Amino acid sequence: MKRGLIPFAAAFLFLSSAFAGPLSNKVASYRISAGLVPAQRTVVAREVLLWKNTSRLPVNEILIHLYPNAFRDSRSTYACEGKIAITPARAGASS
Repeated sequence: MKRGLIPFAAAFLFLSSAFAGPLSNKVASYRISAGLVPAQRTVVAREVLLWKNTSRLPVNEILIHLYPNAFRDSRSTYACEGKIAITPARAGASS
């Protein structure tokens, strides 16, 4: 009898997670297009950010935090905030 419960439990968990939906409401979406300009050693980019105010109050401003040079080294703001471990390989150092 216990053997029959294992496949049933596995199927139940799979199906319940498949139909559970997202863990949170999607209130923002991002569309980013970027291109490298090697001669100028720059990246040209454009971003479209769509955000839905889910509160009942109007919003007068939205603060956006950018991370320029996020992967520069282990001392970048992005790395110091603990978002990711910046290794020399990730920072583009040659071995």
